[in-house]
Amino acid sequence: MHIWLGLVLLLLLTTQFSTGSSMVRNTGSISSLIGVHFSVGFVLFAVGLVHAYYGLGLWFFGFKYAKKKDIRNSAL
Repeated sequence: MHIWLGLVLLLLLTTQFSTGSSMVRNTGSISSLIGVHFSVGFVLFAVGLVHAYYGLGLWFFGFKYAKKKDIRNSAL
């Protein structure tokens, strides 16, 4: 989950940067992109906090990755 959150975080950072830079380059697009830029900022902050929580947990607090279940030995 930590790795997937990192990939989502990278995608959100790219989106945040691209909307911000397009608003700076084209001042006419500010009114149409400000809502997207603002929303992506909130989602970026939330995903960043969860990603940091898992990262610090794995690094300092002994969180463990879950082992894959062996389907061959499971009783059906």
